[in-house]
Amino acid sequence: MIPFDILKPLIKETAEKVIKLGPFESQTGPARRSDITVMKQHLKMLDDKDFRELYKKISNMINKKYST
Repeated sequence: MIPFDILKPLIKETAEKVIKLGPFESQTGPARRSDITVMKQHLKMLDDKDFRELYKKISNMINKKYST
């Protein structure tokens, strides 16, 4: 488990970016880029079936949002 204190700068930077640019423009990541290779690697790391399904669903929603 990652200590929460390590995540605080990332959370702060993400929040500031969303405030400055808005959620649509600040979205990043493999689903936003349609990077299927990375998404497949992520899915392999998830042991829990429910988490894999959630990852797929959210990734598909993000990809759909940016491909239109």
